Amino acid sequence: MTARVSVVIPCLNEEKYIRTCVESILSNGYPINLLEVLVADGRSTDQTRSIISELSTKHPNVRLLDNKERTTPQAMNLGIREAKGDFVMIAGAHSSYDHGYIGACVAAMSTLDADVVGGMLRTEVLNETNTSLAIRAVLSHPVGVGNSMFRIGVAEPQRVDTVPFGLYKRKMLVDLGGFNLQLRRNQDMEMSKRLAAHGARIWLIPTVQAIYYARENWSSFYQNNFLNGLWNIRTIRITGRLKSIGLRHITPIIFLMSLVLPTALAFWYPPLVFVSILSLLTYLLVILYFSFRIDSKAAPFHVFWTFIVLHFSYAFGLTKGVLTFHKKI
Repeated sequence: MTARVSVVIPCLNEEKYIRTCVESILSNGYPINLLEVLVADGRSTDQTRSIISELSTKHPNVRLLDNKERTTPQAMNLGIREAKGDFVMIAGAHSSYDHGYIGACVAAMSTLDADVVGGMLRTEVLNETNTSLAIRAVLSHPVGVGNSMFRIGVAEPQRVDTVPFGLYKRKMLVDLGGFNLQLRRNQDMEMSKRLAAHGARIWLIPTVQAIYYARENWSSFYQNNFLNGLWNIRTIRITGRLKSIGLRHITPIIFLMSLVLPTALAFWYPPLVFVSILSLLTYLLVILYFSFRIDSKAAPFHVFWTFIVLHFSYAFGLTKGVLTFHKKI
């Protein structure tokens, strides 16, 4: 291994997770002399910065970058500007990385003739409760995350539309002007679409995993997915490209409309209300079935309710995005 790698970690108030994240990178098995860790912090008000400072004292290749703008894309671009590596890996502060993750991605760059490489994503929780275990199960199941291959798994390396926590050729990121500063979310997905439009080859490899630590209660889970849905629509508006997101990202609003539109039209033609009833009953029966079938330590009711929270929060976020499409962000 001779390639220098710069790992960029955007973060803000991540005192519960940042140490685990950084230490998993430092102990990843990649040669320390070829590795730098750039933590771009948005002026955290908790203990995040002191933890990073402590780590940088022990490990000179860990640097704290001051993200004055406090947004994720600014943090990413700040890290890219400061990076000295041939490759840049964008890491999540809410995550940790299997031993060998970085080396496997670097090796795959050559063997697969890739421009972006990422590993699988395994969802975990710090504290195991019925609710957190249900959230973990739902975020690892196709009924929860659709055809998101990096979550549901592949057996062999596969060309995909995007990867989480990818290793990028730094030059490509620079040539494309970095991440879109207007996007508070979806920056990596939009970047993947832009890269693919310029001929980049994005590969998912199954041999290594990143661990994503999920929200652990329904309130924060709802809020996170509502914002994901909202920013999917805002991504379309900001980029002016419908292809900035995929079909799986708008499926929840299609389901919601199957409930709302027939019910509204039933004021003129009452039998249409049965279309909404049939759609809702079908949905409830499907998720009830999978709530009992899913491999989880959580009680089936918690899994059932978590599916509902996920799908409807996402759909409500999408709906707000559509209704406020022409408003200034």
